[in-house]
Parts: sequence; C-alpha cells; structure tokens
Amino acid sequence: MEPQQVGSSSSSSSSYDVFINFRGEDTRNTFVGHLYRALKDRGIHVFIDSKDLWKGEDIGPELLGAIKGSKLSIAVFSERYAESKWCLWELVQMLECHRTNGQVIFPIFFKVKTSDVKNQTGSFGISRQRHGKEAPETLLKWKEALRAVGDKSGWVFNDGADQSELVDKVVQSAWIRLNRVPLIEVKHPVGLEYRVESVISLLSNTSSEDVQFLGICGLGGIGKTTIATAVYNRIFRNFSKSCFLDDIKEKASQPNSVDCLQEKLLYSMFREEIKICSPKEGSRLIKDRLGKTDVLLILDDVDNHTQLDALAGDINWFGPGSMIIITTRDQSILGRVPQNNRKVYEPQELNTDRESSTL
Repeated sequence: MEPQQVGSSSSSSSSYDVFINFRGEDTRNTFVGHLYRALKDRGIHVFIDSKDLWKGEDIGPELLGAIKGSKLSIAVFSERYAESKWCLWELVQMLECHRTNGQVIFPIFFKVKTSDVKNQTGSFGISRQRHGKEAPETLLKWKEALRAVGDKSGWVFNDGADQSELVDKVVQSAWIRLNRVPLIEVKHPVGLEYRVESVISLLSNTSSEDVQFLGICGLGGIGKTTIATAVYNRIFRNFSKSCFLDDIKEKASQPNSVDCLQEKLLYSMFREEIKICSPKEGSRLIKDRLGKTDVLLILDDVDNHTQLDALAGDINWFGPGSMIIITTRDQSILGRVPQNNRKVYEPQELNTDRESSTL
C-alpha cells in the first residue's frame, strides 16, 4: 500500500537538520548509533526513527514531517536494506524532497556494492517474487529511488575499515553543508531575474556528467557580479561543495596573492586551514581534493590566464557535474577550456521596459 503524500498539516511543524534512513536490524546498534551520537555532539539536530513510528501499512505524519522538514538526509544502504518496505518508502520521499525542495541526500554504502544499489541487483533486487504483495507502480518507485540515490556521490564502507573515520567524514560534510548560506545580493535589481534565468538555461543544457565552464562576459558596470551572485544563490545547494571568490583582479595584485586565493578556495570548500607554499602546490591540492567532487565554483572578475590556471586550470580538476562560472571583461580567458565544456553569456545593456516586464 502506498503511503500518504508528504505535506500533511501535522507534518509541517517538524524541523530537523538531518534525517537518517537505515534498516535498524543491520546498523542501529553499530554504525548508525555512532553516527547519530556524533551528529548530536556537533550540535546537529537529528531525526532517527523508532519502531513505534510505523503504524500499519502507512508512513505516519510524524515520519513524513521529519523527512520533509529536514535539510539533509542520509541513506545508509546495508545488506538487508531492500527487505524493508519502510526503508524504501522513506527513500522515495527523500528523493521527492530532493527534487522539489533541493534537500541534500548523502548515500553511505555500508558493506554493499554501489552497483547493486544503482542496478537493483544482489540483495537490492526489487521484483514481484520478493515483494509480491506490492503494486507494480510501487515497485517502479522503489527501483527509481534506489537508482537515483545510489548514483549519487557518497561513501563506501567495507569490512576492515575504520567506522570512526567514516563517522568523522560524514559529520564534517554534514556540518559544512548545513552551514552554507546564500550570499548577500542586491535587493530586487531591475532585470536581474531575466538574466539569471538565461544563465541557468545555458547551464542546464548540458550533460549532468560534464564539467562545465561558463563565462559571464562584458564591460564593467553591466552587472556581471550581481548576476553571478544571484545564480550562486539559486543553485549552490545542488552541489556537494561550493565557493564564491570575489574581486580576483584586485586581490591578485597583493603579495602572495595566488597562494592566498587558493587557500581561500580550499577553506571555503572544506573549512580547513590549509597552508600553501607555492601556486603549483595549490593547484595540485585543488585537483587532488576536488577531482571526484561535484562543485560550484564562481571566480569573479578574472582578468588574465594566470589567475584562471591557478584556480581552475583544467576540467579534470573537478568531479562530474561541476560548474565553474567566471565573470570577466575578456572572454578570451576561456580560450584554453575545451570547446565542448565552455559557454559564454554576454549580458546586454539594461532595457528597463523589456526586462522589467519579465519579472
């Protein structure tokens, strides 16, 4: 039986930082128990279900409210996870919240293969033979949720690994994501929404696996930084890590400027103080730390190749799905980026009558 839809009046009052989705018999008294306590110790408000929250065949309003009201969900895939229809229904609702409200989902593959989760093979098989009482539409929803969430970047834990190390990594990543906030932007400038939609349309017309560079190019004073700020605020929650480096031209004129910019980039991404001794070392660290991660990086007011080379030197510095947005007066700076991985947006001079009508 399909549970009721998310969004009942009784669920709207629930608010959590993190919702943990897991099969209790597999991990409640081991990994999930340690993770729950570590998140709480960090001051993160966590929802972890108890057995009495499941009543009959439906997800109750408290559980639905906890999923919808959370900023971030963690799915712990374990060996017997797919035997639990409650785990699967929670996952469906988490995916719905991700798609409609931008809720972040962290998958953890606990002693299971990522391919089994993505492809519904092995213990993650969904079929009428195993779940014969469920409607075909229900099985399709479960498969889609496993495929979509199993395809996201997460953590793999195998026998012999250190559980405490994984707990620390997950808690740190959750803390960083929960403490990311929008940038301050100009209040309701005329024509901004039209331009932001144009940029997002350009960005969305690409493969989700590509690393995409976008140049917002044009003369000074036409609002390139304002547009980039608004775009950042619209999409930064869709990425595992994000950073907005502003006024690069001005900051690059200071002593040891490139090193400092690289340190600021890495600090924004990881919240760690990292000392860089040379631009070459900084470039290597950026590539090593971000090469498998989907990131949103905005480089504001870039005016020469040296700055771009030091901060985003190649598409292989960043993980699949990353976006690097550059504001510049000189679009030739993007000339070294492969043609299939770059786009340019040139804001036109403001036409108040036309653009205000689109707001």
